[in-house]
Amino acid sequence: MKAGRVATRPLLQFYYVMDDDNTSTLDRVLIYAAIFYTILPLDFIPSVIYKFMGILDDGVAMLYVYKKIKDKITPEINAKVEDTLNEWFGAEYELIEG
Repeated sequence: MKAGRVATRPLLQFYYVMDDDNTSTLDRVLIYAAIFYTILPLDFIPSVIYKFMGILDDGVAMLYVYKKIKDKITPEINAKVEDTLNEWFGAEYELIEG
């Protein structure tokens, strides 16, 4: 389940940044564009032909947008993300050895 949490975290961060009233229209458009580019079957580098490179361009699009909006991810947004992840995947506990 940890992989699900890791993969879902940035998407939830995107969602809550888009939901924030302080987010500019340009940032919202960038987030929507990255998500749509990733899920649409059309790519600049088709994965059917170029395999790994075709998948890599989707990741680069998401990473570019994440770097552009990461300063908009407030502690409040991260708290919402963690609450949602805990609801969906169960609470994540950290073992402390002592």
